[in-house]
Parts: sequence; C-alpha cells; structure tokens
Amino acid sequence: MNLLENLQWQAQYNHAMNRQFYQACSEIPDQERKRDMGAFFQSIHGTLNHLLLTDLFRYLSDGNCVSNSSEL
Repeated sequence: MNLLENLQWQAQYNHAMNRQFYQACSEIPDQERKRDMGAFFQSIHGTLNHLLLTDLFRYLSDGNCVSNSSEL
C-alpha cells in the first residue's frame, strides 16, 4: 500500500467509524449524553465535540481555512 492509498484508507475508516459512533450517540437522550461521567472530556457530548474539532483541524487546517481554534 503506497502513501496515497494508506491516507485514503484512513479517511474512509475515519468516516465509517464516525458514522457508527454518531449513529449510536443519536439514540442517547440529550440530558444523558451531556451528563458528566468522569471521563477525560467529562461527557459523551464532550467526546463528540473533541472528535469534531480534531477532524476539523486535521482536514481543514492547511493554513488558509482555520488558523487557530478561536475561529471555530
């Protein structure tokens, strides 16, 4: 597998896992999703927010789209 194929595979995998994770979380009531569970990002909602921001930084921060987190 060359570099381009590897990056494409990683992007497809990320997309598939995000879809599964967001689908599973969509079935959790809002109050429960936002409840502090003592996890690193406190709640499932906090973890979802972290995943969203890391995806945005990873895929959009080419120097032109997002220059710092305050723009998000």
